[in-house]
Amino acid sequence: MPTLTNQKLIIMSTITLPINIDECIDYARAGVARFEGLQSIITENDFSKWKHKLESVDDVAAYLWGDEETGADYTLLSAAVLVGYQGNRMLAFGEIVHAERLLNRLDGFIRRFPQLTVPGRTSKQFADKIKNLADFHLLATLSELTLAYWFAKQGFTVEFETPFTHPVTGKRKDADLTITSSAGSQMHVEVYTPNKRFEADGFVDLEGEANRYLRKIEYKLEDKFGSGEISELNGKVLLAVNQTYFDAARLQQVLADLGQGESYEGIAKRLPLEIDGILIFEDDFSRTDSFVLRVIQVKP
Repeated sequence: MPTLTNQKLIIMSTITLPINIDECIDYARAGVARFEGLQSIITENDFSKWKHKLESVDDVAAYLWGDEETGADYTLLSAAVLVGYQGNRMLAFGEIVHAERLLNRLDGFIRRFPQLTVPGRTSKQFADKIKNLADFHLLATLSELTLAYWFAKQGFTVEFETPFTHPVTGKRKDADLTITSSAGSQMHVEVYTPNKRFEADGFVDLEGEANRYLRKIEYKLEDKFGSGEISELNGKVLLAVNQTYFDAARLQQVLADLGQGESYEGIAKRLPLEIDGILIFEDDFSRTDSFVLRVIQVKP
């Protein structure tokens, strides 16, 4: 990933440009300006907040792109800076190309679902998600949107952030997606994008990785849905997992295809009683058609 040395951004050790925080924000502004949908959400106040954030960190490049060894996941700001720098240069470097693809997909989803920009609770929650510069928020939100888009293409109506009350804590929560069929039946979907990577260097403790993966799922569902009946959500409640960024999950899928490891049916059986099934998909957002549905497994 890019690094910053003596106020220079170095991408793939091939191209270099002078850069400072003001230039970062100028490039981000130029990047956002290329996308009509993004322009409707990102304001000058957001650019000011991003500038203030960059001024507060010790290493701007490390904050935006990580170091050469560990890298970092794209945020809206880091992607916009790269796309803004690209401009009319027609550069084909991997990081820039992928950043452009991410913003293209995001912009397309925004235009496909206009309710995400209509002033109100849903649009505010959506804007908060994509503007969050913490690790993985952009990719996690894209995971929700790509699944919503897939359902919409199948003829379903899609709503975002359906509110309900946690049955144990009484706190207000939201189901990521609510899918409604033409007959009026509903399904609520919580989208999870685990992002743990591991190096398969020699021996891999697959069972340990699988158990940690399942514990992550159990914790997320307990935190969101609790362990009691949710009267406000009509219809089934499913967990959807984009397993692209979790190597252990993808390895499980491969082994399941080979008849080894824990099957999706086995995972579904370990879900809390209030969750009716699991949907597994993959999308790395590398193309407009990179979505792959792996399985929908509903409890018997």
